[in-house]
Amino acid sequence: MVAMAEKLKKAFRAFIPYVPAVVCFVASLFGEKVTAAFLVTTGVVCLTAVVCVQQRRETRDQDDWIACLNVKRHDWLNHIQVIKGYLTLKKHDRLQPYLEHIMSEIEQESKICHLGYSPLSRYLLTRQLLNDSILHVHIVEGLKIANDGQGERLMKTIQEVESFVRNVYAKIPEPQAKIEMTLAPFEGGIMLYIDFPDHFRLRRALREADWTGLRNKVSSRNGEVFFHKGDLAAACSVRIV
Repeated sequence: MVAMAEKLKKAFRAFIPYVPAVVCFVASLFGEKVTAAFLVTTGVVCLTAVVCVQQRRETRDQDDWIACLNVKRHDWLNHIQVIKGYLTLKKHDRLQPYLEHIMSEIEQESKICHLGYSPLSRYLLTRQLLNDSILHVHIVEGLKIANDGQGERLMKTIQEVESFVRNVYAKIPEPQAKIEMTLAPFEGGIMLYIDFPDHFRLRRALREADWTGLRNKVSSRNGEVFFHKGDLAAACSVRIV
């Protein structure tokens, strides 16, 4: 009961901004025939719809987190098996590099968790663990998102870049290799360095891609796109302020 009450409160708060629009829309449809009871009924129906949408979203989020935990459990089981194998075979020379690889992964995940904007951390971690991203993200030491506004702009920009790359990949038959993206602090803002794989067909597709559209979308969020040495198919940088 308590959980349901909390869900109703959240749904009601989410619905409040839309009340005037709903009332005006219903009134415009039915004019003077509108009654208070009808408006209340309409509001209840809309509120119910909001609750259903939120429940579906929460269920999807829970499923994602369960899937992430399962992936992590599987990864650590693999790590333990590899370590046990090296110890059993006394291949200590291979054990040290493998442990360093594990530590590097943990450090990157820790940096993602401490970016300072939870929605972005969640987005990057879930996509990374579920292998649902074509971006391989590296976080430079010391990167910290200044505020929620900057965090939202950064997340939207990363999503735009990801969508842009997916559209490019859709035009070529090669396997979808990961795109390297590095996030680093830069003059009070954040710089995204994007490196594309050195594939001939990918380079040609990138030259024909809608770079103007990407530039306009990023610019609308106080960002700037820079191309390295004028080569659209090699690398680019995006600065978020």
